[in-house]
Amino acid sequence: MNIVIVPSHDQAEHIPKIISAYSNQTILPDLLLFVLDRYSENFQEIFSEKILVKYITKTTGENFSAGLTRDFGVSFVQENYPDYNTIIFSDGDCIPSEKFLERHLENLNQNFPIVSCGKRFKQDMDGNFQDDERCDKKLVNEYSFTNKNGRMIVANYLTLETIFTYSCNLGFNKLSVELCQSVNEKLGSGKRVFNSYFDGSWGGEDNFISHILYRCGGYILLTSEDCFVNHFYHLEQKKNHIEKNKKLKELSKKLEAMVLSGVFEGPIQNVKKGLWISFGQHERNNIKNIVDVEGVDFRVWNILEWISEKYSKNDKIVFKNFLTNNRKESFLGISCKDISDFDIHFYKEFLGYLKFYFRNGEVVFEDDVEKFEMNSCSSNLFDYK
Repeated sequence: MNIVIVPSHDQAEHIPKIISAYSNQTILPDLLLFVLDRYSENFQEIFSEKILVKYITKTTGENFSAGLTRDFGVSFVQENYPDYNTIIFSDGDCIPSEKFLERHLENLNQNFPIVSCGKRFKQDMDGNFQDDERCDKKLVNEYSFTNKNGRMIVANYLTLETIFTYSCNLGFNKLSVELCQSVNEKLGSGKRVFNSYFDGSWGGEDNFISHILYRCGGYILLTSEDCFVNHFYHLEQKKNHIEKNKKLKELSKKLEAMVLSGVFEGPIQNVKKGLWISFGQHERNNIKNIVDVEGVDFRVWNILEWISEKYSKNDKIVFKNFLTNNRKESFLGISCKDISDFDIHFYKEFLGYLKFYFRNGEVVFEDDVEKFEMNSCSSNLFDYK
């Protein structure tokens, strides 16, 4: 079964339009589930002849919490429809495009933990819908949705927030639902897809999903640009980014330790590193003898090796595959100093320019490296413009 969950808090006026949009999809959902969060307005159940529509009411929580409300719906699905295949989320103030479900299912119907991310257009105060991609122009190739489905995000430098996608257009297959629940349960959040730390706040509940996928060998795929939602205007809520980012880092480090200790399976990079070339007492340059890197995703390894060779400068390897933060470092069995955060940041930014597409377990690469520009960091290893 393919199920759509729509959390809704005092948004009854949008429900008829939402049902109509899902009733006219190119592929119909098997169930459209509205999770009503402590409704204070008059509400009337509306049904469709084309799709199964159900309503459940969540009364827990001190205030509206997107993650907790979505998980309330997930629990209902797992209890009543255990044979589900996919769960796709949109919001109570969003109208999906005609191919919304079709494009997500193309990404999700694969035998790997996958989260599929779609686009949104946000309505402004004048009633016009604007392209609402939150792309920092200094980042990766305007890391955007293309006319092809299934673009892989291969560098965990890019979180769900950084790639300007939103949890109002987000799909999970069963493997990714169960992976996130397992991780958050071990972290003390209960059997949750969205970590409980972010309950009662706005923002952040979707970002830790990307950390789980990267650290545990799953995939985040972008949909093609015809998979979008029109998001009705509302005032933006205040978000505490400092506290949110601090907690994200803390949770991610705990998960890293679990992967490295074998609690969860995931790609572990064994980096064998030797020589630092040092100038002066307090300064080290960025030339290192990186001997070997193991444990990266085998599906993209050969492509990355080819790219490394093609874009080498003066016999220096352009990058050596930092696709995960689960890192162990050793050289001849002796512990070495960390590879610098600067280098890791740089390699991941570079990786973001590469266009990988993932379908049926196969990776397709489009050579887009020539467009790489050094906007947010500087290095003498690269001079692409």
